[in-house]
Amino acid sequence: MRIGALFVVLCLCSWELVAQPVVSIEQAPIPGFYMRYDVDDGIDSSMITPASSEPQIWDFSSYDNVFQDTLKFLYPYQTPYYASFPYSYYSTRLVARTETLFIFITRTVDTSMGILRDEIAGIAGKAINDSLRLALGDSFYVARAFSDKKSVILQLPIRYGDEVFDTAEYIIYDYQDNTPKDMKIEVYNHFVADAWGWLYTPNNDSFYVLRVYEERTFAFYIKFITWSKLGELVMKTYSFFDSVNLAPVGVITIDLYGKPDAFKYYANITDTLKQDTIAEQYSFDLYFNGSFLYVPVLREEDIPERITIYSMDGRILEEFYYTPIVPVRFKGLLIAETMWKDLIIRRKFHAY
Repeated sequence: MRIGALFVVLCLCSWELVAQPVVSIEQAPIPGFYMRYDVDDGIDSSMITPASSEPQIWDFSSYDNVFQDTLKFLYPYQTPYYASFPYSYYSTRLVARTETLFIFITRTVDTSMGILRDEIAGIAGKAINDSLRLALGDSFYVARAFSDKKSVILQLPIRYGDEVFDTAEYIIYDYQDNTPKDMKIEVYNHFVADAWGWLYTPNNDSFYVLRVYEERTFAFYIKFITWSKLGELVMKTYSFFDSVNLAPVGVITIDLYGKPDAFKYYANITDTLKQDTIAEQYSFDLYFNGSFLYVPVLREEDIPERITIYSMDGRILEEFYYTPIVPVRFKGLLIAETMWKDLIIRRKFHAY
């Protein structure tokens, strides 16, 4: 809850005695967590303060939420594209408006130096912005990073003044036959921890934060005779990290004109994804990648007790127990029956 007035006065009178916040390696996200954010899309430019080594106050307490987003940290096998990224450590999915977009993350940890680095191994899903639609249409795609040019999304620890530049290159693959298209995305990233202080959110929470400015530039190319640039998308954010939560407790997004577009702030965090009941999660998510059928599993106790593959005339073709991933050795239109203790869900799917 928001700290008392006396405590605020004491803090403000002794800023010079307060150590700058450090986001340490222990705060890295792990599979199984989700964060729910409330979003306000009516903030003004006064909330974007210049870079400074002096303590700042960002007070959003007078704002109201407009809608909610949820960021999930999934196990890769919970996605329909796991076979394309078998070495990823976790996958993320933004639930509210980009349900079909999955980002696969690899993690390396240098224990001797105490450094953690998360990088994007690839992106899979549907095109969700105009630049991607221009390049890909609305069809599914898989974007894989070259092994030596992955995009950094998190590098810990983070301290005031830390700065990261990196570039990455992704080739677009066809979802159906997994062949490369003559399309690619180049990504240029710039991150800098440029300010620190106190953040107050509309739900009366307060955090001691480190602000990180992030600028990501996505350049889209298509190949005719040579690579031709289709367009460019620049995404800018100010993320507020504290030393307790695993993801930013507040994020200011910037529009194409350099003005604040929205403020997304921490509302809830859990390590069991309890907001998803089996019925809600599994009623619609059943994935087939050409060799295997996937049933997303959010918790170990939610692993299906049985998965049965039927022919359209009702014959049992395959039956598996206590596994979320099963091989499919038959072709054509089939029926998958997934059973938990108190729930049975049947879905048709086409095995090609």
